[in-house]
Amino acid sequence: MCVEKGRGGLGIADLERINFALLGKWWFRLGDGVDGLWKRVIWEKYYGGRNEADITSFESLTMSRVWKDIVSVGRGSERLVEMLVKGFKWKVGEGRCVEFWRDKWVGDKSLKDLFPRLFALSTIREGRLKDMGFWRGENWVWDCRWRRGCVGRAVGEEGQFREMINGVRLRMEEADSWHWIHSSDGTYSAKAAYDFLSPKVCVLDQEWSRIIWSKYVPSKLSVFGWRLFLDRLATKENLGKRGIVLTGGDVSCGFCNEGVERLHHNFCECEGVWLVWTKVLGWWGLQSVLPNDIFGLAESVVYGIGGGCLKELGGLIFLVTAWLVWDWRNMKLFGPVLQSEVRLLESIQAKSFLWIKNKEPRCVFSYTDWISRPMNCKEAIVQHRQNLKKYKKMHSS
Repeated sequence: MCVEKGRGGLGIADLERINFALLGKWWFRLGDGVDGLWKRVIWEKYYGGRNEADITSFESLTMSRVWKDIVSVGRGSERLVEMLVKGFKWKVGEGRCVEFWRDKWVGDKSLKDLFPRLFALSTIREGRLKDMGFWRGENWVWDCRWRRGCVGRAVGEEGQFREMINGVRLRMEEADSWHWIHSSDGTYSAKAAYDFLSPKVCVLDQEWSRIIWSKYVPSKLSVFGWRLFLDRLATKENLGKRGIVLTGGDVSCGFCNEGVERLHHNFCECEGVWLVWTKVLGWWGLQSVLPNDIFGLAESVVYGIGGGCLKELGGLIFLVTAWLVWDWRNMKLFGPVLQSEVRLLESIQAKSFLWIKNKEPRCVFSYTDWISRPMNCKEAIVQHRQNLKKYKKMHSS
């Protein structure tokens, strides 16, 4: 349900992910290089003034509940660690804000973690980037001062160390900036963080998702279509799978009382429903062999009516028909009102006309045209959309 609509979900917001995304904003503000009173208070109160790049490195009992929640996000799942602890680095400008050994400014880790032997040999453990080298033209060179000579593996590491840091250019006219590596512009936003934390799974094919959530389809019909394509409707078979025992154990079809009431039978195989689909296609002047599965049936109706230029219209007709078929089934089981296939077709025509005219109010065609000449109405909608595009293009240029 929390998967985005484009991937076949309902697009309902996940509150836990929203909370993590909003807490991550504090990580970005804490390391953005902009000095502030609140930062100095935090570091003095909770970290004793220590200059550490990772705020999860220390936690005390005196921390407030709010700050503990912020710190604990960085100790969460692997995805959260990737988003926050590993997700920020410095973009070097003048080097005034960047801590040479402890901050991430070259590579995926700090120099202290990339070259622990050289860090142990260094005579200088603390210092900003600007103060740790000599400015020479367009480059800056590390002042090699070790406690003792480099031997063994440290010799090879020193060469890699020099090559890595000398590839960075200081820009004295530009300030250092704190970048989030998971966005194109380096700026952290709660929306981008929420998208990063959201699973990239596809519940339903994107083509069907676009049809379900198109502008022609009302919200209640979109939700019905989502349940239909994912087989989430309360058919008798699905009720049995959910542990709901029906009176008398009757699982037969609500239309024909033959066979088990399941999705494909109710919408594709039952004789009464098959007649409804045949009448709908006949209304549009189409003849087709109806498949016995829901996706094949939807494809026949959508592409038969909508074609390549107006699939949203075909999707609306399919969903309206399926919705009223399901309503017809419920009335047969629970209500006193009975409908025939002819009355059902009239309801399909009336509902679809109402929703189409609501979305395309400037298209001039009547209900009589919609019933007797639906293809002409479709051409009028296509022509109207083309004229609208030309009008927008003309006035935008």
